Amino acid sequence: MASGKRKKSPVARSVPTQGSIAPPTIDVRPPGVRIFVCLLLVLAVALVFAQSVTHEFVNFDDDSYVYTNPVIRKGLSGAGIAWVFTQSHGGNWHPLTGISHMLDCQIFGMKAGWHHLVNVLIHAASVVLLFLVVQEVLSSLWQAAFVAAIFAIHPLHVESVAWVSERKDVLSGLFFILTLAAYLHYVRSPSMRRYLWVALMLTLGLMAKPMLVTMPIVLLLWDYWPLGRGVGEGWWVGSKAAAGTSRAEVRSRSTDIRPTTTDQQTLLRLIAEKIPLFLLALASAAATLAAQTQAIVHVQTAPLPWRISNALVAYIAYLGQLFYPANLAALYPHPQDALPRWQIAGALLILLLVTGFAVASMRSRPYLFVGWIGYLAMLLPVIGLIQVGPQAMADRYSYLPTIGLTIVLAQAAGRLRPRRVVLTCTTLLGLLLVLAWNQTSFWHDSESLWRHTLARTSRNSIAHFALAATLKDHGKLPEAIDHYKRAIEITPDYETAHYDLATIYRGQGAMDEALDHYQKAVAVQGDMYDARLNLAVLLDSQGRTDEALAHYEAILTFLPDDVAAHNNLGDALARLGRFDEALQHCRKAVAAAPQRADVHFTLALTFHRAGQIDAAIEEYRRALTIAPDFAPAQRGLEQVLAQKP
Repeated sequence: MASGKRKKSPVARSVPTQGSIAPPTIDVRPPGVRIFVCLLLVLAVALVFAQSVTHEFVNFDDDSYVYTNPVIRKGLSGAGIAWVFTQSHGGNWHPLTGISHMLDCQIFGMKAGWHHLVNVLIHAASVVLLFLVVQEVLSSLWQAAFVAAIFAIHPLHVESVAWVSERKDVLSGLFFILTLAAYLHYVRSPSMRRYLWVALMLTLGLMAKPMLVTMPIVLLLWDYWPLGRGVGEGWWVGSKAAAGTSRAEVRSRSTDIRPTTTDQQTLLRLIAEKIPLFLLALASAAATLAAQTQAIVHVQTAPLPWRISNALVAYIAYLGQLFYPANLAALYPHPQDALPRWQIAGALLILLLVTGFAVASMRSRPYLFVGWIGYLAMLLPVIGLIQVGPQAMADRYSYLPTIGLTIVLAQAAGRLRPRRVVLTCTTLLGLLLVLAWNQTSFWHDSESLWRHTLARTSRNSIAHFALAATLKDHGKLPEAIDHYKRAIEITPDYETAHYDLATIYRGQGAMDEALDHYQKAVAVQGDMYDARLNLAVLLDSQGRTDEALAHYEAILTFLPDDVAAHNNLGDALARLGRFDEALQHCRKAVAAAPQRADVHFTLALTFHRAGQIDAAIEEYRRALTIAPDFAPAQRGLEQVLAQKP
């Protein structure tokens, strides 16, 4: 007969003992509840990121990654696939990411909204998988839902999802979680086939983004907790005693499990098990360093003390943004040596104290140790010790490392009163959803993105330059000039800002200003082709032909077969009466580009000036064969025919 009392859900709880690792709480819920949670998580992702389908590409790597990259734009092809495996793409080696962009272009063309949608769908899949994996290892549905929800809608993760170029982030994130899932499958019943699945998922993740080079360390940490492999039975998959035992039987015995200390032999075995994975990570790191040679800031530009100081502060900054996601921006300028000493010392002190506490709590709070050490390790490749790019830090770098910290929060919250936890988590997630939606809106287009970035950062020359380039493209030249000047004021040696500013001035007829900025661009970067070529042309047009010759010759030192330099140099030499040298350069231009009418015209004009009438007639006619409406060639031919006896 029913007692009238509501039955408690079938939940078995284990109580940790002092100095031991407690097995995770076992929480059995019907599959329908998990499906409902998955739907809620997907809905949360949609509420934040659905707006992305109306967004444009931005002039922040989207050009080199997608819309101006001729290989990617062509879509899938054998040559394109070979290219992404053998060439640097956006300063990185990530062939799987390149293939995904090619596939987007193949299906959607240059419709940016569809490219954004693919990012959102991949992120949503990762969110659901993360929920299922965490629920599997923690056996707590609400804790897994909390971790997945934070991952789904935290404002720090907006950059990874709302930016087309960060396809590599969401794609590597998906394979990160798939690697965890494959590893859980492997440790239940180790076999070579299951291990190969782990290696395959990791390989694909590394081919999406080398951020996963620390994955073997993450798996070792998970061996300690929550899997408890070799540290007692902690969880059924890590227990020899549980081999051949059903999950239900292990769950029923979980309260009696008392873990033992990992001995040296077990630790060595677990490390040896990861050696093939470490080798995969090492190969990916080598390929990445080779690809990033052009992007790595020279040590003299960013000395080691600067990089170490920035890394210490960045670790704490990411932590602060996790709890207080305010003033997020697309690019945070590197402080170089401007960080206050107290800030560096404070960051170091906090890192030491938290790390010490985490190590001291290994037995009583293993989740804290695993979450914190995992956070430090996963950020290490991108923390700036090897400075790639001009940024001090980037929101996208926190996409995966903060997962472990949210698991720590979920475990700590498990000790609070349920009603208080529900109210706090609901309020927190609601606030994060609003903040993330707002942050996503700034990624609508380049102008919106860079105005927001400038509003959130100071002395950001790159943001000023990017906004100026956007304004220039939109015809807003006065404001563009102002932002180019601000970029140069912050970074006087900003060669591309000098070049763009010179181009605007030249278009406006302000030749003196244009000449000044072309010269400054060339002074900073001597092999900047466009700047040096335009400088030479402008000098030549002002009658400063000798100076122009020097720049044409300089171009040929680093581009010996350049058609424009040979062609223009030949024309300038001919006007100075140095016909033998002129003809030599003109012939090289014709040999390099025989189908261009302009080089045949210059050669014809040079013959004409040198009095070689028959040769001039022949070259004028060749120019007109290629371009029948080429008016200068028609006039030149008429003149030389009139002079022919």
